Amino acid sequence: MLRRSPLKTMLVTILGTMLVTMLGSALPSSGFFGLIGVSQAAANTQQVAAAELVDTMMLDLEKLRATDTGDEIQRRERILNILDTYFDMDAVTRISVGQYWRVATDEEKTEYAELLREVLLRTILNNFDQLKGLVYTAGDINSLGKKFVVVSGVFSDTLGDRPNVRVNWRAV
Repeated sequence: MLRRSPLKTMLVTILGTMLVTMLGSALPSSGFFGLIGVSQAAANTQQVAAAELVDTMMLDLEKLRATDTGDEIQRRERILNILDTYFDMDAVTRISVGQYWRVATDEEKTEYAELLREVLLRTILNNFDQLKGLVYTAGDINSLGKKFVVVSGVFSDTLGDRPNVRVNWRAV
C-alpha cells in the first residue's frame, strides 16, 4: 500500500478543492483570500497601498491578457512573474497546509511548495482563455486588525456567459 505523508494528503485535498473552484468558474470563489504583500504603515496608508497594489495587479493581468500571443512558454513565464510579484507564495503554502506544516520535514515542505506552485500555474494556464471578457471592478477596502487589509472587488463577464464573482484580496 502506498504511504502518503500528511503533507501530501493535505496537498491532494487542497488542490482538489482549488481545482473544483477554479474550473467551476475560472475564478476564485467568493471569499477567496489571495495573500498580497504591502508594507507596514498606518491604517489609511495601508488601505491606500493595498488598493493600489490590487489595481496594479489587475492592470498587469489585463496587459498580459491583451498582449498574449498564445506562446505557452512566454505565457507561463509572465504568469509566474505575476505570482512572484503579487503573491506571498511562501505564506500561501504554509497557510494551505495548516498544522501539518509544523511536522513536515524540510524536504516535504520544499516538495509541497514546488507542487503547489506548479498546480496553480497549470490551473491558470489551462483556464487562461476563459478570462476573455472578464472585467474587474474594485470594491470596498477594510482593515482587518492592525496587520491586514481586505480589498474586495467583482469580476463581471462582459460577454454575459457567467455570473459575477466577488473576490477578496487579503493584503498584509
